[in-house]
Amino acid sequence: MRDTHSTILAGVMALSLAACSTTRNRTKSLVTMAGAAVVGGTIGALTAPKNENAMAHTALWGGVSAASAGAISLFVFDEEAKREAAEARASRLEKELGEFRASIEPQLVGSNEVQTTKNLPDKLKHLVTPAKWSLYRVDRWTTVGDNELVHQDQVFRFEQSQLNLQAPQPKKGE
Repeated sequence: MRDTHSTILAGVMALSLAACSTTRNRTKSLVTMAGAAVVGGTIGALTAPKNENAMAHTALWGGVSAASAGAISLFVFDEEAKREAAEARASRLEKELGEFRASIEPQLVGSNEVQTTKNLPDKLKHLVTPAKWSLYRVDRWTTVGDNELVHQDQVFRFEQSQLNLQAPQPKKGE
């Protein structure tokens, strides 16, 4: 009787370890299989008829219990569904983030370089970066003060001409 209590206690401890969220799925499955084998073997030994070998019943019941627990553990401790759900959610959030970025980023309507180097001699043109303008379509609200919002629908950017002081000197003949 005392062996039965210790066996049941070992089975309960094994099942509680298998339910722990910090252990890996493989460990949970193996612990569950070991606990099922102990419990099944104990039941097999206790229910064996007097004229049959109790050890054979222990092995048979323990093996069947361990195999059954292993098969059930494959489905109970399956993290594949959770992983797939997390991947689907991440994909959906990535798509929403992309749509949000597209909605707030300016859309280029037109741009042009202003030909400020047109009248410069050829040997000096490399020293000047020409001016450029760009027109963007936007859809955003900005705060002007504590009680005022302004809706913006276009942004015009103008980049002034610049001198390239670090520009390489042209070779003779260019």
